[in-house]
Formats: sequence, C-alpha cells, structure tokens
Amino acid sequence: MTFIARATALTIRDFPVVNASLDGDQIIFRREINLGVAVALEQGLIVPVIRRADERSMLDLCRTVQDL
Repeated sequence: MTFIARATALTIRDFPVVNASLDGDQIIFRREINLGVAVALEQGLIVPVIRRADERSMLDLCRTVQDL
C-alpha cells in the first residue's frame, strides 16, 4: 500500500495535470498533493486524507497509512 501511495504522489508531482480540476472554462492546478486512502470500518467506508504526500518520506508514509 505504501509503495503505491508513494509512487502515486511522485507521479502526480511529475504530471501536475492529473492533480487539476475544472472551474467553468478554467483549469485549476493544485499545488499540494494530498492522497485519500479508503478505510473500511464496521460502520462503513471512510476516506482520510494524507496531506502533502509527495513531501513525506517512505517511512513517514508507511507510519501514516498504518495509523489510518
């Protein structure tokens, strides 16, 4: 899981158009790379966000994912 999160964050950094959204006719490029990680609970599914995932080390990402 951590390898996928890290690879995703670094790829988004290299291809910022993937982290963009449309607002009418304008394309808005997001500077921060935040990843949502789906977590299944007995009550249902939640999606906590790992903020600035591209700036985190592999160990930090691993700890964050495990905490989720």
